[in-house]
Amino acid sequence: MGIDKKRLRKLKQEADKAFNAKQQAYEIRKTAFDKLETLVRDYNDELWKNYKKYSQKNSATIESLREKADKEHKEMVKSFEKAHQEYEEGDRALAKDLSYEGYDHQARRDELNQSVQRLCRENSVKKAYVEKHELPGKISELLKMNLESLQELISQADVLSRFIVAFKDAGLKDKEFRRLEAEHKEKQIIYQQYKQFGDDPALNDVTESSGNWEAPIRGWIDEHPVTLRVGKAGTTNEGDTLIADGHISRAQFDKKHNHYGKNRYPNVKEKRIEDAGGDRGAYTGPGR
Repeated sequence: MGIDKKRLRKLKQEADKAFNAKQQAYEIRKTAFDKLETLVRDYNDELWKNYKKYSQKNSATIESLREKADKEHKEMVKSFEKAHQEYEEGDRALAKDLSYEGYDHQARRDELNQSVQRLCRENSVKKAYVEKHELPGKISELLKMNLESLQELISQADVLSRFIVAFKDAGLKDKEFRRLEAEHKEKQIIYQQYKQFGDDPALNDVTESSGNWEAPIRGWIDEHPVTLRVGKAGTTNEGDTLIADGHISRAQFDKKHNHYGKNRYPNVKEKRIEDAGGDRGAYTGPGR
């Protein structure tokens, strides 16, 4: 019962081996992720590049149309003002011609403004298309997608085929990494639990403090396993330490342990408890 050092070393070796396997899988996954990230970045860059090219061309046309619409509006206002003036002065025929001229300018202005609105809507539609078809920048989010969703976003067959290969490869590498990560975690837990408790279920018998002593602690001094208890702060045991070799049960610890601390017994001449019989040979590790 207790801790077998050979088994402890074996468990440590298994945990280390699992860690190395996990790290290798991490590097392999990283390579697959980097390849997929490059495809995603190039694909998204191309989407936005085409949109910006289209948008810039439209923007130049929109600016030109707005300038023309502005001019038509000014000419319209000028024609209507002149028509009103001629009408007031009695030349109704000229006023009528000027009014028709104003309406012509108004119609051309409205037509130009409608073209501007149409181009603005086209820009919005194009931008919405890019935002809808843009791929997630985070690979963890991309891998949550299924192939059907990917096929809906990517229309180009050659680009899609490259994505599918990289997508599947990254998914497999991620799955393998997570499997090895879980395996390492499990072996590390087994190692740590054995290091703390060994095979003896009695090591779990006390988890709380009692009396003037804190709960037992099972740990290591260098490579030397120990079980110890320390006195509670604010009590007469404060500053005292009980310690024994090995990770042992409460019953074993109570039966034999070393006691270190100041001597509080007036009929004992020694200043330290360990000098007055507190050293019972239960602890043989460093610092004894």
